[in-house]
Amino acid sequence: MVRAQAETAATQNLFDQTVVSAGGVLNASVRTVFEQTLTDDANQVALADLHLRFGFGSETSHGTVFIPADEPSDFSAQLTDPPGLGQARDSISYTESSRSKTRSA
Repeated sequence: MVRAQAETAATQNLFDQTVVSAGGVLNASVRTVFEQTLTDDANQVALADLHLRFGFGSETSHGTVFIPADEPSDFSAQLTDPPGLGQARDSISYTESSRSKTRSA
């Protein structure tokens, strides 16, 4: 969902249609979308606290390293709606990393 929101927002910007530019700058349209919708996403979709960081994955000899985009590129929203009937808050986390694939002939 986050990826789709970010890519859709980036295509709305006629001057820069990348989510994060090669120079490491987060697209202004992407920033605006998450500044405006992240609390709703936390309460209505994720049903959890959300923290998003935008940037690049870079391969090094020690594995993939995350290089954050220039500020502001971090967004957080707390779940403010109470749990529904039969629900409880759990503590979990998930980190997505990108990994480039190398093909050899």
